[in-house]
Amino acid sequence: MVKVKVISRSRRQLLQETPGTAKKVLKNTDPAIHPFEKPREFVRAMNAVKMEKMFAKPFVGAMSGHLDGVVSMARHPTFLPCFVSGGAEGEIRVWDIASRTCVNEIQGHEGLVRGLCMSNAGHTFFSCGSDNVIKQWPLLFNQGNAAKKVVPMSTYPCKHSIMYLDHQRANTVFASAGFGVVQIWSHERSTPIESYQWGDETLNVCKFNPIEQDLLVSCGNERAITLYDLRRKTPIRKLVTKNKVNSISWNPMVAYQFATGSEDSNVYTYDARFFTKASKAYRGHFQAVMDVDFSPTGLEVVSCSFDRSIRIWPLNHIRARDVYHTQRMQRCWVSKFSVDSRFIVSGSSDGNVRVWKANASEPLKLLTLRDQMNRDYKEKLIDRYKHVKPVRSIHDYHHLPKQLNSMRTKRDIMVLADQRKRLRAHPARQPGAQNPVEPLKPITERDVVTVIP
Repeated sequence: MVKVKVISRSRRQLLQETPGTAKKVLKNTDPAIHPFEKPREFVRAMNAVKMEKMFAKPFVGAMSGHLDGVVSMARHPTFLPCFVSGGAEGEIRVWDIASRTCVNEIQGHEGLVRGLCMSNAGHTFFSCGSDNVIKQWPLLFNQGNAAKKVVPMSTYPCKHSIMYLDHQRANTVFASAGFGVVQIWSHERSTPIESYQWGDETLNVCKFNPIEQDLLVSCGNERAITLYDLRRKTPIRKLVTKNKVNSISWNPMVAYQFATGSEDSNVYTYDARFFTKASKAYRGHFQAVMDVDFSPTGLEVVSCSFDRSIRIWPLNHIRARDVYHTQRMQRCWVSKFSVDSRFIVSGSSDGNVRVWKANASEPLKLLTLRDQMNRDYKEKLIDRYKHVKPVRSIHDYHHLPKQLNSMRTKRDIMVLADQRKRLRAHPARQPGAQNPVEPLKPITERDVVTVIP
């Protein structure tokens, strides 16, 4: 009797769920039947990376209104569209980035607004300026409140100048950094409840750890990074660097990791457990880095610089994933991730608050399941073939304007000159030296001068 092999399938498996869904395709995945699978995947990866660059439009919009540069910014801890910015003219503005409109205007201080921070509940925010006063303001996020005059809920007079503010995530406690002292404040008291001082340097930044909330870090004009513990009520350790640190940001997912933006145009990450050198250095900016901020996922860092550019750094790579710039954007002072990590909000000296996409080629519209699966498939293809030279050359390329290209040329010349200078000054190269050749220190160790326990 002759045996006949028959393919039997249920009709329910082949029926469409709705008339608009795609038909199911049954495919044999045996590699012997598909000898050209790898070449086809490579062609798809090339097309995917080209389309990614073609559709890369990171700029969402600009919000104008400040009469002077935007020097400080704070984001709402839970509400995505709410951002607060402070200008050099003393004005505070509450922004709705979803509609890109200003919902409230406050004449907060005489002189520039140096620091802004949201309360842990998000109903109020705090500001400090050059008038040595900390003020607590109600957060009015309705379009009808734009014409109302907002008065401060509380006022905290200070004896010294205040440069920065930061609030604890879960408690009604905030910290201020000023002339040689870090002060801890409570909402209910008009005087500081704690004060920490180590030296006489002016402190520019102080940041609470979002996980270990009793841990605080600060940096100042004398190039020192200082750790504080509110439980011990004393500073823990100080690390002195060669260059001034302009900004600090804690990793919201890793309690011991924080990033700094330095005056030498580099971004450094540090481990608070081994506080003797930087963990990693990210080089790419051409002038001083003014602000850094971790994404809420803890996987990326955004930085802005005086070279009029914004860069996004993955933690596991030393190269920037993307570079954002516009023709009208001047020196950038602040940059923040949104709560969902999809957007970046920046403020620059031209008085504009700009909104960017964290992923330049990501569409803003709501994607269907089929479109999202197609996008995920292309991302996997690019990730699989990104080490191949044709894909890597397209994926790693970032178009820079003429001004940034000239800065890069000068920076490269300066880096090569510094390398030659360090080689000439190496002890093994001095006349009469008999010591074996020692390797040069990496950049993560070169930036550290001393550690004071």
